[in-house]
Amino acid sequence: MISDMIRKTVLFLFFSLLCGICADAKIKHPSLLFTPERVEAARKAAKSDSVIARGWESIITEADRQLGKNDLRMLEYPALAYIMTGDEKYAAKVREMLLGLSKSKGYGDREMLARKPAWRSELQMAHKAFQVAMGYDAIYDYLTPAERKEIADASYRLMIEPLLGDWLNEPTRIHSLNSMGHNWWTACVSMGAILGLAMSNELPDMEAQAEKAVESLPEWFDFAGDVIQHKPKSFDRDGGMYESVNYASFGVSEGMFLRLAWLNSHPGAELENIPAMESLAAFFCHVAYPRTGMVYSMNFGDSHKNVTGERAIYPVYAMGIENPETLWYATQIDQQQFREGLPYHFPMGLLYTPDLKKAPSIPPLPTSRLWKDFGWATMRDSWNKDATMLAVKSGMTWNHSHADANSLILFHNGEDIIKDAGNCSYGKPEYRKYFFQSEAHNVVRFNGQGQPAYQQYHGSMLPGNMSNLLDGGNIKYVLADGTGPMSHLLNRNFRNFLWMDNIIYVIDDLHSHEPGNFEWIWHPNGKAEKKGYDLEITNGNSSVLIRPLYPRQLAYSNFVHDYPEDLYWETHEGPTENLNGTETYWSFHLPGVTDQVKGVTAIILKDSVNQKKLPVIERREGKNWIGLRITDKGKVTDLYINQLADGRLMHLNSWIDADDWTTDAYMFAVSYREGGNPKNPDEIFICHGSALRQGEDVYFGSLSKLNLIAHTKSKNLDLQVCGQPRVNFRFKANPSSVYVNGTKRNFNQDGEVIKVKEVIKVKYVDSQD
Repeated sequence: MISDMIRKTVLFLFFSLLCGICADAKIKHPSLLFTPERVEAARKAAKSDSVIARGWESIITEADRQLGKNDLRMLEYPALAYIMTGDEKYAAKVREMLLGLSKSKGYGDREMLARKPAWRSELQMAHKAFQVAMGYDAIYDYLTPAERKEIADASYRLMIEPLLGDWLNEPTRIHSLNSMGHNWWTACVSMGAILGLAMSNELPDMEAQAEKAVESLPEWFDFAGDVIQHKPKSFDRDGGMYESVNYASFGVSEGMFLRLAWLNSHPGAELENIPAMESLAAFFCHVAYPRTGMVYSMNFGDSHKNVTGERAIYPVYAMGIENPETLWYATQIDQQQFREGLPYHFPMGLLYTPDLKKAPSIPPLPTSRLWKDFGWATMRDSWNKDATMLAVKSGMTWNHSHADANSLILFHNGEDIIKDAGNCSYGKPEYRKYFFQSEAHNVVRFNGQGQPAYQQYHGSMLPGNMSNLLDGGNIKYVLADGTGPMSHLLNRNFRNFLWMDNIIYVIDDLHSHEPGNFEWIWHPNGKAEKKGYDLEITNGNSSVLIRPLYPRQLAYSNFVHDYPEDLYWETHEGPTENLNGTETYWSFHLPGVTDQVKGVTAIILKDSVNQKKLPVIERREGKNWIGLRITDKGKVTDLYINQLADGRLMHLNSWIDADDWTTDAYMFAVSYREGGNPKNPDEIFICHGSALRQGEDVYFGSLSKLNLIAHTKSKNLDLQVCGQPRVNFRFKANPSSVYVNGTKRNFNQDGEVIKVKEVIKVKYVDSQD
């Protein structure tokens, strides 16, 4: 009898302990994203910070507005209002909305359901799932157990099961990362998992399914592409997502919300490291253009210049990656500029905008960035507002990534003065017929054709690429190779971007399979007017001149018959981004046909709209080379382009003699004071060369052709070199520092960089390139 009593007591205590453990393992609401700690911090901040106070006032105003509506998409407003104020009128409204779920037959989209197999879930369902999760988490203690169960069962039927069933779970999964592994995947999986996590006390299986979704996020970030389906890898090694700034922000943020909700509700949990999270803030900084007013963003693909990325980087900051780039970026954003951002008047913005008191005035980042994996680059003259930034793209065409290999966007004095035409609603014919296609971008076409239209849905089998970035302060260079996407027409489609002082040289190296007509497309943002040899574009305080120099200049006047060999120009009409009308873009083309051409266009960056004194640019030519002499502000720059170094020679090296210089370089430039000696230059730029000599005097020597920028007489600037992972060269200079493939190399360290009188010798192997 006693032993039975002891056994029953032990069993009772065991099961009581087990139940206690299980109870402790349950989610403690609210704990997903509207956590007590975040709510209390927001309350305090709203009392002392007028900007945050206005954000909270806007949220409570919207919450009051929702009391008279039944908009499930805005449920987070009364949900947060209840947590912040304790006023049960908000909880009652959320309760009413949640209990109404059981009356709904389904949230599937008719068009998606008609597909084979049927897509039972999509982005609108994912958004509703997030809203329901926030509402349920917020008023959990206001609901009865029976109400919780009713809401959980309806949520599972309407959203959780379709979202996770279509996108994650076997045996019902129909999507893969190869087919839909971009922003849709993270949105549907993450929002379905957040809702499941919110309901996990009532639906015990949801804890494991939410954990499975969290653990799948690293695979999404690391997806390396698909050769068979021509799908590019999702993320560059240096951060950023190829789809566009818009979809990088959206796709990443959905996954980060889930990861943050899991960590908030599971204190002390350890998750697999995702390296891309470390570089997200730097990515959004590098594609941003700070200006007076709202910050702009590089808008290649299906994005817009007003799009921002704080939605992605604020949750990352909240998870402990607290870098100054996030703080700087946050200070650039206008609170009203982006409907999918996180301003203070959005619940998540109120709770998760970092404390900006320690934000730096400029980000601790270089002024140029190359994303090798998906073919983007940005270069800027400074991080100041209304400076100049050049954005270039030449990567993969696929889905939201347009047919814009070798295209550029130029931001100058506060405006995207040479712009991307943009996009519109994807179902509109203007989208597939114009905005996605080459003519909507600043590219070169051949015989009126750009990239094939089929690349929109089938991808470019041969992607373009960007390489050889150098940033030497007032001299910058990057190479775009768009041959692959245009290989049906061209066997050579290089576009060199050389930025020297206040001129950007766009140097096109083109070769077609057969003779035809090359055409340069330009999209101005502002008043565009042809003035003599130039196309002048003006918008507000921003003004630039587009001046073709080779193969010919623009015909000087409308009497084109008097300039029979010069470039003709035409204007074309394309739809505006909002489809409210049309806008004009320009094309320049030769009157005749050819199969090989060097196109050199100078984009002159005017300091002001009324600037009168401009650089003087002279065309010069010699045996096997063409070039320019630029004189401006007491400085002369001689630029040489080697006609033999364009791939026409295979086993014969491309040696030329130009003004007593001997070189095999693809191109090079020397700068010196007006009236000075070119043999004693202040600056030297070498592109793809192994030697630069004056008689027996060797300025540069390397067995491999390299790229180099040198400021030979300045103690404050650097020698920049790239082009090969193993470099071994000598150079006649005495720089303060040497950068090889973007990394600083110390003098006399392991024999890497050695000074010998006025010559340095550099020997280094970069195992990472």
